Amino acid sequence: TTCDSRLSVHQKKKVMERFSSMLLKERVEVLKLNRHSKWQSRFLTVSKEYLSDDEFGQCPKALLWLKNASGKNTGLAAIGEEGKGGFHFSQLMTIERDTSKYPPAEIPKKLRNKFSDYQGVQIQYQAEDGNNRSLLLCFKNNVDARAFVTAVDIIKLVIHRE
Repeated sequence: TTCDSRLSVHQKKKVMERFSSMLLKERVEVLKLNRHSKWQSRFLTVSKEYLSDDEFGQCPKALLWLKNASGKNTGLAAIGEEGKGGFHFSQLMTIERDTSKYPPAEIPKKLRNKFSDYQGVQIQYQAEDGNNRSLLLCFKNNVDARAFVTAVDIIKLVIHRE
């Protein structure tokens, strides 16, 4: 994993809390590569359902991607059996930054200005149907991509302790 082992439990808790709060309030716009190698604009958020952990406090149960920033369905029910719409953090297998300098597919013209500095994040998870899925997200900048990977690594650590 890429979780910084130098962070104290208190620091990890703060990172997770800020990440969850930001995604619930603001939603983060990313590009998601679909099965046809086409980028789609999506907005990341976390589920409204949380897991309580004695050491880390409230931990979101799932990552969701919505078609628009004002999407209302932010519960676990928004996740399809084949992994459409999101995944439970308990199903997360790996997450890492994509170190390639160029995206694997051309970014649409109307989104090139927003996503001019390709910062990819590769996620592997197991969908409800038991099949392994791969997800490639493109962030607007390196700071957002790094923060996302660190926060999801911390959530994975908390979820897998349960």
